[in-house]
Amino acid sequence: MAACDSGGHTEEGNDGDEEQVGDIDAAQELAGKRGLPYQTYIKGLLHQALERERKAG
Repeated sequence: MAACDSGGHTEEGNDGDEEQVGDIDAAQELAGKRGLPYQTYIKGLLHQALERERKAG
């Protein structure tokens, strides 16, 4: 079972964990600069990426 820190991030000891936490921290920072909740910001990024992939074929 994953431990959860006060920021809501899980830590399981995988090599990619630090990178994932860094990505979440970056998303939170960028969302804050735009006045958005970070989940909304991530949803927008995901939507943009999916649209690009759909158009690329």
